[in-house]
Amino acid sequence: MKSLLLLLILLYSASQVQGQKNPISTDYSWKWFDIYYEGDSLLKSELIAFYERLYNVENEKNIEELFYQQADLADELSYSIDLSRSYNGGSEEDELSEVEKEEYAYYIYQTNMEDAIVFLNEIGIPGFDFGCAAECTEFDVTVDYSIIIDAAKKTTSTYDDIGINIITDVWGIHRDYVPSFQSVECCSCPGFNALGSGEQYSLLMRIKKYQDKTNLFSDELQMIKNTMANYIVWNDGFRMEQEAVCQEFELIRPLIDFSQEAMVELYKNEHFYKYKLNYTILDGQFFVNKERIPPGCIAQLKTDLNGDNSQASIYLERNSLRGCMDANIAFPGGNEEKVSYIIDDHLVEDSYLLTVTELLDGSMGSSQSRIIVQFVNKSYTLKDGSKINVLSLDKIGEW
Repeated sequence: MKSLLLLLILLYSASQVQGQKNPISTDYSWKWFDIYYEGDSLLKSELIAFYERLYNVENEKNIEELFYQQADLADELSYSIDLSRSYNGGSEEDELSEVEKEEYAYYIYQTNMEDAIVFLNEIGIPGFDFGCAAECTEFDVTVDYSIIIDAAKKTTSTYDDIGINIITDVWGIHRDYVPSFQSVECCSCPGFNALGSGEQYSLLMRIKKYQDKTNLFSDELQMIKNTMANYIVWNDGFRMEQEAVCQEFELIRPLIDFSQEAMVELYKNEHFYKYKLNYTILDGQFFVNKERIPPGCIAQLKTDLNGDNSQASIYLERNSLRGCMDANIAFPGGNEEKVSYIIDDHLVEDSYLLTVTELLDGSMGSSQSRIIVQFVNKSYTLKDGSKINVLSLDKIGEW
């Protein structure tokens, strides 16, 4: 293996004697590629095209395309390298048992990988960092965004610069697999999350303001938000105190999409017990603890015939006394037997479009009120000063 490394160093030295202005300026600059990638013509042409576009960038759209192309090339460089060759010669390998051959092949791969990492980083292939992953059992190529940052400075737009800045604040200029808001200490553990520090809310607000103006890097920014949501749900714990964690969670919840599966998992964490909304839908009706919510509770939120629209919220579960679910009268001032509701649509954040119908005496027959409601947990202070969460239904609008 030392002879191989020496050969590579000599080739590299020869290329330096020739001199080069950029990665595609001379034949010698591709010696590394021919050795490690067996002259893969397709991959080589893709690299050449990438560097040509990089040095002739025209606008912010070019920067976005180069950003994604760079990531694809890093993947190809990771998987296409040939590290299996043995340079010892001789027939010793033929005499090995199958188990010994496997061990020897692993040794060859590891040795070649170590040599390749050292050499390729020494010569410096613009835009790419060479290393290993999976506890250093696999060759791995990651991206160096510095060449994209420099290229973005050549365009007249600032949106490409701002987008790259957001992305590198999360992953680093030399891209890491771990985002800035997560600390991962081993390959098999998710690590600790920084929710509560304010970083993730600040990042989401930057992304929102950015996306209000441009759709550049939309796939990458969505991936960052998805990564954030996943790490909030699946982690080894939070670095900040519970109060700070909950405060930031309330800020970011409207800015990020949590799947139903994720929310179920989230509610298992003691930090988020108070956010669990204890309701279900069965046959088009709302239920709490397997008990149907009386239509009269929901009818309290409708707009009255006289135009009054004063009821904002209903406590469903018990607070200091009975809530609407077990109240003596679920629909004060009306006849509950004459009211019903239909769930017309499910919106985000546990909110729904409802049509509430009340049967009337006389020629009118019935009246309808189309309202938007949302299930929430409200904090309720008891006489002893303690606080409990009470499932409530808010009226948040009409449609």
